[in-house]
Amino acid sequence: MQATTTTVSAVSAVAFKAPQFWQTNAKAWFIRLEASFNTHTPPITQDLTKFHHVIQLLDSSTARRVQAVLENPPLVGKYDSLKSALLNAYEATQLQKDQELLNLNGLVTEHEVRCGVIDAEARDRHSLVFLRDMEGLGKEDTLSGDSATMKYKDMLRDVETLIIDRDAEKYLTALRNKLASDLKPENVKAYTVNWAYGGVDPASYESHAQYISRFCADFISGVEELIMEDQIVKESLINQRNFYSIYSEVLHHAHFCQSKCRSFCGQDDTLNKIRDYIMDPTNRKPLVVYADSGAGKTSVLAMAMNRLSEWFGDGGLKSDGTGNFIGVIRFLGTSPLSSDAYRVLFGLVGQLADITGTILQPQSYKTMRALASSAPRYFRSACIYLKRPVIVFLDSLDQLQDLYDAHSCWWLPTVLPANFKLVVSTLPKESGILKNLQALMPDDIATNFIKLPILLDSTSVEIVNKYLTDKQRAVTETQLKFMLETFKKSPSPLYLKLLMDQAVVWPSYTEVKDLTLPATVREAISTLFEGLETKFGLEFVRGSLGLLTVGLNGLSEIELEDALSCLDAVMVETYRYHDPPTPGIVRVPPVMWARLRYDLREYLVERPSQGQTTLFWYHRQFIQVATEHYATGARAADLHATLFDMFAVEDGIKRSITLKHRGDLHIKDANRNTTPQPMESDNARKLECLTHHLKNSLKTVDQDYVKKTTYCNLKFLRAKVASVGIDKLIQESGEYVDATGDDEVRAVHKFLTTHKKAMNDLLTCAFSIVASISTTPASPNLEVLVTKAREFLQCSKQTLLIPSFACLAPRTGEPVEVFDGLSYTFSKRNDVVILASKWEPAPPGAEVNDEQNVAIACVDMATLDMNKYICEQVMSVPYVSVDNKDLFYISSEDASLVVIDWETSKVAKTPLTSLYSGTLRPERVAKSFCHVSGTSDSKKLVLSVGSEVCVIDKVSKKGLGQFEATGIRRVTNLHYCTGAGFNTVVVAGATSADCSDGCLVFWDVTKQTIIDTIKTPFFIGEGASCVSPDDNFHIAFGNSDSVGFIELQRVKRVEQLDQIKVDQPLKKMLISETTQEAVFQVGDSQLQILNLETQTWTKTLDVQGKIAAFDVDWEDDKILVADLENIVSLYNCRFVKIVQRRSDFGDALHVSTSESHVMVITAERKVKIWDEKAFFGTDSSNLGAMQTQGNGDETALEMSELLDATSFILSDQKEIVTLGRSRICRVWSVDTMSVLREFKVDVVATEMAMAINRTVLAFDKVDERKMVVFNIDSCQTVCDTLPANILCFTLMKDKSKVVLLVAEKTAPAIHIYDVKANSSTCKFTVNLTFKCVSANLCLTPSERYAVLTVEVTPEEQAAIAQMWTKGGKFPEQRHPCRFSAVDLTQQSHKGGVNASHVFFRLSKVPQLGVTASPYKGNTVMISSRRWVMFWDIPTGNCDQLMDKGSRKTKMYRPNWLGQECQGANMVFAASSDKRYIAVGSEDGYVFINGAESGMPVGMKAPSVRHPSPVNHACFNPKSSILASACTGGYLKLWDPKTGNCVFSASLGVEVTKMTFTPDGTKLVALISAERGRVLLFKVQEKSN
Repeated sequence: MQATTTTVSAVSAVAFKAPQFWQTNAKAWFIRLEASFNTHTPPITQDLTKFHHVIQLLDSSTARRVQAVLENPPLVGKYDSLKSALLNAYEATQLQKDQELLNLNGLVTEHEVRCGVIDAEARDRHSLVFLRDMEGLGKEDTLSGDSATMKYKDMLRDVETLIIDRDAEKYLTALRNKLASDLKPENVKAYTVNWAYGGVDPASYESHAQYISRFCADFISGVEELIMEDQIVKESLINQRNFYSIYSEVLHHAHFCQSKCRSFCGQDDTLNKIRDYIMDPTNRKPLVVYADSGAGKTSVLAMAMNRLSEWFGDGGLKSDGTGNFIGVIRFLGTSPLSSDAYRVLFGLVGQLADITGTILQPQSYKTMRALASSAPRYFRSACIYLKRPVIVFLDSLDQLQDLYDAHSCWWLPTVLPANFKLVVSTLPKESGILKNLQALMPDDIATNFIKLPILLDSTSVEIVNKYLTDKQRAVTETQLKFMLETFKKSPSPLYLKLLMDQAVVWPSYTEVKDLTLPATVREAISTLFEGLETKFGLEFVRGSLGLLTVGLNGLSEIELEDALSCLDAVMVETYRYHDPPTPGIVRVPPVMWARLRYDLREYLVERPSQGQTTLFWYHRQFIQVATEHYATGARAADLHATLFDMFAVEDGIKRSITLKHRGDLHIKDANRNTTPQPMESDNARKLECLTHHLKNSLKTVDQDYVKKTTYCNLKFLRAKVASVGIDKLIQESGEYVDATGDDEVRAVHKFLTTHKKAMNDLLTCAFSIVASISTTPASPNLEVLVTKAREFLQCSKQTLLIPSFACLAPRTGEPVEVFDGLSYTFSKRNDVVILASKWEPAPPGAEVNDEQNVAIACVDMATLDMNKYICEQVMSVPYVSVDNKDLFYISSEDASLVVIDWETSKVAKTPLTSLYSGTLRPERVAKSFCHVSGTSDSKKLVLSVGSEVCVIDKVSKKGLGQFEATGIRRVTNLHYCTGAGFNTVVVAGATSADCSDGCLVFWDVTKQTIIDTIKTPFFIGEGASCVSPDDNFHIAFGNSDSVGFIELQRVKRVEQLDQIKVDQPLKKMLISETTQEAVFQVGDSQLQILNLETQTWTKTLDVQGKIAAFDVDWEDDKILVADLENIVSLYNCRFVKIVQRRSDFGDALHVSTSESHVMVITAERKVKIWDEKAFFGTDSSNLGAMQTQGNGDETALEMSELLDATSFILSDQKEIVTLGRSRICRVWSVDTMSVLREFKVDVVATEMAMAINRTVLAFDKVDERKMVVFNIDSCQTVCDTLPANILCFTLMKDKSKVVLLVAEKTAPAIHIYDVKANSSTCKFTVNLTFKCVSANLCLTPSERYAVLTVEVTPEEQAAIAQMWTKGGKFPEQRHPCRFSAVDLTQQSHKGGVNASHVFFRLSKVPQLGVTASPYKGNTVMISSRRWVMFWDIPTGNCDQLMDKGSRKTKMYRPNWLGQECQGANMVFAASSDKRYIAVGSEDGYVFINGAESGMPVGMKAPSVRHPSPVNHACFNPKSSILASACTGGYLKLWDPKTGNCVFSASLGVEVTKMTFTPDGTKLVALISAERGRVLLFKVQEKSN
């Protein structure tokens, strides 16, 4: 009181004069008054003094307007409070100012146009103006009789007369002229329309129709041009394709950070702690800030990010790359890309990679586990590169979805690189995140965990004053005290904000005893909601806030209005007092939501969501309270169902409604005028929302409607894949199946899992659906899906195949894929398994690797796609780059490094002599152990030939250094390790010829010096040496005297760790792709896991039987084990057995598990792949059971029996004749796909032929070498006298006689079977000088000669190889077939008939090859390596031929592909019109050549090829289509006129036979599944 008294007395002593208050210009009066304060001597500065001066200058009427402030002035700021009250009372409102500015007697529209167009920046980039003149309207001042004129002119009504408003017309004309002059001419479109009674009527007046058409076209083209121009401008600012981070995402978080800093107050102590942590170089752990919801964690982290510049004394990263720090912040949950742990972590890594220019390796972020493992390495590299601190803020970990087990926080790095800081915030109890973080950092709880303190009283007062000033409101001192006392019950910024929102509307005369405030935040939110219900209506608020709460990341404003319009209760409430303004349309007025949003504006946040901006609650407590009030139980399900329906309908919702407050007005099919939602990949919002709302309304929505709309909808499946990728679709369809158990969607889910690649193209997708999804009467939605896919194929205008039935549908117990001819596994990396047809590792003590000719295959365990390539004269273990793009091996042919691009199949060779600097002799390659390896970033390679090692750049092939691995006699393993601070090559091998011990050599690539050599007491075999995924550890193992040894080193420091010894031999090692662990097979029956960091065994598994093979799925933490008793078991990461089954496929050479698939390589050299659930979920006794399939009728059900066949033949009456292992012959109708008849035939046919009189020859070439002849009409066997032990056969042209090659006791013999006479005679024996393993037979076109393709024994082939060496430089031959011919016109001789043989020209060295095919006359074509040889049998000449016109060799691939093309020609096919000859090769090419010229059509190589060797080709009867197939299961169609591929489809399994029906309308193929399938396709040919 004493201080106050002193101040008052001081005031009374001051002599001061000023004018009375100006009510008409309050603002100017205060300017005058404050000038007097400042010029007075002394200046008047005391708040109370100024307050009392103003009171003295007010008259009674003025004082009455501000009586509340005069009676209860605030404790501080009395003058400012009174000034604010006077200005509010007397200064003009904004609306009044606008009226004055515009002279609102004029145009409000003009103000909008000026702000949005005329005065806007870059107006020409976003503005279009359309001007219309109505010719003939407005010449007279008065109009009568036509009320339509009011739509086109501003009119004034005078009784029955309409008068043109000339003032409005004047304003409008001026505005038009201004727009036309300010914008570019191309942005202004003008139209003149003749006036007609009733206005614009395009139906009645042609000129009006032309105007509407022109306007629409101009509007669309104009908007498109503006969009394109804007896109070009944006791309010039940032080319998004060159960056990993998303520009809009980074910008979103930057803007969000700024918005949180604007109203920030207090928390200086917490900010200082964050600053101390960031500036402390010794603290290498994350900092955790935690507090309850609404306590201000987000604002604190935002302010910390904002103050980095202050703390570091300079700005962050500048455009020129300078700056003292790098700051990155993410407000989790505020955008789709910040809502799950994977996207957040990838965004951080990607942004730092963009800043540093680092290229991320795809394998490092392919999975969440891989990304989490590699992220610390990228953070460390970024800090080293930038040489400045990197500070990352992650706000609200609790906002992350619990995908990838995100809330356990395992993915967050807990040991940070130097110069790297990580600050995170979370709620203390939500999902146990805080406890998980404390468990990860138990020793740092005291230093690295900050609990956000409650707001101080002084901070609270500061916040209140700032808020009231901003609102231009005041409360009395007692009201303020009451509010602050209430706030202390729950002192959080959110609670204070809610209290202030209530207090701001208190009248000043209300006493405290009459005031109430909620006691908690949740009560305050509930009070807010109740007030909104009273103000706007219960149903409207319930609907609005409920929809907003259940929406995916909230809803956009247009989505919310659409959804509200679909809620009948809201519409009934909305139209309580008036009818809908437009007949037939029922929609919520936009102003209703605009008003509600305004009242909630400070509690909502805008988020980018699937390309749109959505609104959602910012605070979690709002979500919780809104959920309790409006979105629980059945109410929530109904809201989700409403949103599902809204997004599902493509052209808007129409639904009948009765408006009970309007006299039960019934509006049938009321148009809710919802936004069209096309089912397109660009509409990502719809595609994401559909599945989100479906998942939450399963018990409410109609499931048939759901399936027709989503998972059984072709457009949805394709759009979803194009929008979010196949993996997301598989995940969501799997979740639907788990929740509903629906069999139809289960079939679709299984299809998606096994046909990932097919989903990338709509045509291939439709083909695969028709071929692979079977339907029954119980699956009507699948029937719709298949029908739509079939209709799409039928409507396509290109040449293609349409499956006649679900010929590729999976069957119970069968593998989903089978690949033949593969028996060896090199490696598995990133779910890709590298296989080989064979491989024979050199045994210990061998002097050199034998060169090998192998097929290398790459199988993707996710898509089950297989690429296969023939590799010749391989001297090194094939190496596949870490990114799975290239295959490398060293070949002794030309002593070269061979590189094969898996995607394009292109082959490149580089001579080793150009890579090695020095005197590497090419001949040394064939006498040395060779190896290839590369870096984890796939940029560099390391090669070894003998002990000479060189490092090269992968792209340029430039040498980066080489050295001699001194002390190693035989290199067995080679590695190239890179990381922060090291660049090292590791060489492992043996030091002696007997391989009794080993040696490791470490070479520093940067310093070009050997940095260490380590001897081991054991031999390190091939594959017994590995490096960890981060290249930090090298690990090798071996055995000595039945004892296992493990040698472990840290590569960076070449630190040799303690040697690990086990008491049993070590047999195999697999190193983790994601963690620092390795699994060892110890002895015959034990698996152990070794932690590389601690060098300790962490887990042990004792297998009951002896282990035959095992594999680890590191991503899913599963271990697959096959034992010698054919039991396959699956264990989890804790070595707990999940499931097991006894197999029936025999001994397993190798097993693999990945992407929910199981792979087994059998002793029969077959690779079989099962779906994991099907593999373990089917009892072995049921593996042969067939799954019923078809198209829902009895005929199609019978067609499923086509799935058991070993051979087939076509008749001339649209029939397919099949024979299978059941020895049942069935005759099928091609048109009806039904069995016409069936009967027993005592043979398992591998080949069949149709002779005259509908007689069928069925031949078993593999087991019995037996032929049975029967008639398909009588179903009877017609010949029992054929000889036994038939090797092969062929029909003559008239099909009345059959030529047989029979293996008799002394020599093979030619038999002739006369079909008409039903008799067989021996023509003569054939004198061959070599033994025959197998044979094929064909006739020359003249039918004079029978040509034999004979597979010789390995001994015979070796003898021929010796002849190559002795006889001169003949091309080396890979294939074991010789070619001979016998003259059928010869008579039988007692000593047999001598055969003619093919030799190299002017030599006696036999020409080996693959196959022979008739050419013309007595000439046949022979495939030998890359050549096509033409053998004129009578003359004996066998050589290549030259085309006289082009002077090129006929049918010679290197002419068109270069000398790098690989492999032999495998297949010949001749067209029926004799115009074309197709040649398919081992490298996948199909050349269609002119029969006469031997040149490819178009004189060019094919633009595409098969991914593996071509094994079948055939022309249709019209010679207008060529079909080809390869061992990898791909089927292609070609246009013979152009040589172009016109259709391609993956069957997933090898085709063993293929032919067109006689009329060419169908293609029939046989595939080699577990039980053979006959496939039937309709041929749809493009019309010319």
